[in-house]
Amino acid sequence: MGAPRQALVRFLKLLLVASIAVPAALFAFFSWLSYETAMQTAHDRADRLAAIVREHALKVFETITLTLENVDHRLKSASWDEIRTSKELWDQLHKLSERSDQVGAIFVSPPDGSTALTTRVFPAPPVDFSDRDYLVEQKERDRGLYIGRAYVGKISGESIFNFSIRKSAPAATFDGVVGISAYVSYFRDYYNSIGLPSDNFAITLLREDGQVLVRSPSTLSHQEIPQDSELLRMISRAERGTAVAVSPIDGVERIFGYAKVRAYPVYAIYSIDKAAVVWRWLKGVVPGAFMALAAALALFSACWFALKGAQRQQLSIQALDDTNRKLEAEMQRRERAETSLMQTQRLEAMGQLTGSIAHDFNNLLMVISGNLELSERRLHDSNALQRKLKSIRYATDRAKALTQQLLGFARRHMREAATVDLNDALEKARTLIAYSLPESVTFTLELAKEHCPVKLDVSEFEAAILNLVGNARDAMPAGGRLNISTNLTSSHVELCIDDSGEGMSRETLQRVFEPFFTTKELGKGTGLGLSQVYGFVQQSAGSIDIQSEIGRGTRIIIRFPKSAEAARAVEAARTRIDNQESPLTILVVENKREVRQVSSAMLEDLGHQVLVARNSAEALALLHAGYPIDVLFADVTLSDGLSGLELAEQVVQAFPAMQVLLTTGHPGRADLLRQNEFKVLAKPYSRDSLAEALHAVRLSVVA
Repeated sequence: MGAPRQALVRFLKLLLVASIAVPAALFAFFSWLSYETAMQTAHDRADRLAAIVREHALKVFETITLTLENVDHRLKSASWDEIRTSKELWDQLHKLSERSDQVGAIFVSPPDGSTALTTRVFPAPPVDFSDRDYLVEQKERDRGLYIGRAYVGKISGESIFNFSIRKSAPAATFDGVVGISAYVSYFRDYYNSIGLPSDNFAITLLREDGQVLVRSPSTLSHQEIPQDSELLRMISRAERGTAVAVSPIDGVERIFGYAKVRAYPVYAIYSIDKAAVVWRWLKGVVPGAFMALAAALALFSACWFALKGAQRQQLSIQALDDTNRKLEAEMQRRERAETSLMQTQRLEAMGQLTGSIAHDFNNLLMVISGNLELSERRLHDSNALQRKLKSIRYATDRAKALTQQLLGFARRHMREAATVDLNDALEKARTLIAYSLPESVTFTLELAKEHCPVKLDVSEFEAAILNLVGNARDAMPAGGRLNISTNLTSSHVELCIDDSGEGMSRETLQRVFEPFFTTKELGKGTGLGLSQVYGFVQQSAGSIDIQSEIGRGTRIIIRFPKSAEAARAVEAARTRIDNQESPLTILVVENKREVRQVSSAMLEDLGHQVLVARNSAEALALLHAGYPIDVLFADVTLSDGLSGLELAEQVVQAFPAMQVLLTTGHPGRADLLRQNEFKVLAKPYSRDSLAEALHAVRLSVVA
């Protein structure tokens, strides 16, 4: 046997070993990777569902807190004899308890722990509650809202836990408690609806001291977790997180997700049986094991038969090469597909980021522009201060344009396209263009003699023009020429922007429209300018072409479809509506304190009466309290509870005569806002636009 043959035999023996070892190693690696992925997914699910349980508990606790305060307020003027014997008072509290599924029963106990009133039955039976912790703790000192232990109720006979506050009394003396019983079954029903049976889940509402308030599936009643348990040590380290531990309740090793209910000494816990996760992982891995075994046997057989003869060996090697080439081509195809998917996900994430930034920025602009307008209305006698306020107003308008630029990139704003004369739009923008150029740059504007009707959003067009002019200015640091011209063809309107600047290389031209690509120094450019221009042109059904050479300047040609509609005037004067109508009582619902203050000031300046609420819960409390409110003025995005739209729908259902005006600084809710029946005012808004919106609400009532 020659040296080449011996080398081939040695190679095939090594390949024979590799045919088993390599698939086994690959299978082991990918099995480990899939196991880690399965565990991480379980941790994420436990954390997410714990947060859902926490938000549900927070909503219930806040509802009960508000109900307790209302009951205590109602009882301030009532004597203990009236509390025990008044059927009218009992009916009022019984009706209040029936409004919410979370409220099992309302009860009132005097200092001696007897039963003065319970909405379960009238009159209250003679039951002694002096041993209950919710009364003992409040008797020792004012605990605010106290969440008691879980136990079987002496009257109801059902599993409950109680909330209590001190009954209001003069000189901070102890005059009994006002409490609410919450049914454990209510929480279990909800937990069973969100828990995943495949997780062999357990959902627990746990006090910081280890007292189990609710657990689903249920175990022994009135259970308490020892203070030295691993679970309590785990949740004491942070207000939210995940960890693996043996459950002190059922002895099962679980993946725990926990989250503290804000402002309350209670944790919401969602746990997953780790064995269930492992079992699901095994069911996914076993088919892969058979596939790996089949592949290993196939390779082993191929190598074995290759050893039988040189000819068959060569044929087998050739077949293996062909298979490898196909696998490589498939891997490259998948890699390209994965790269494309990752790019799409990154762009979507950046779009969400810019939409959220614009939302917060519009709220800030609302505060700035609103206070500016109110200041301008009160300082007509100071010319110098008026000039300064106008300068701030200009800066505010430019900041508003910046949000449009961000939203143009994010594609999350509501377009207000209309047919306008492009020449008219450029003429109106002439001052802004000239203002953005230094004296060393000569600017000319050559407009076609014919009308140039195009359909576009004027504010976006102005932002795009200023972006292009800013780029041209930066390309001419020593000065130069800038010419903007229009031309009308049979089907298109052409806009040409020529500068005598430094120009761009071929490599730069290929990337100018990429988001965040910039050739400027760090801190002098965001890379969003030309991306925003490109997005605006595409949304306007147009096209854009850039011609440039190093040292020969740049020409940008934008082509818009010629519109067949009649052009409207750019920046038509808005009719000012002075508030000469009867004043309204308006409920302002806004979670941002500064925005709430400036909105209220504008409404009061218009002559209206204003009530304010920080969230949907406060708004509903004011409405159900019977205040004579004409208009609900709510922000679409509220930090907790219902959204502004959900609040409006509930209010209109409960109070059909109520009028609604919504406002938003988050244009990302565009589709939602188009679908609802309510009028919407975009932030930042002025006093006049607010007056117009209220006038439109009045007209809708008349109609």
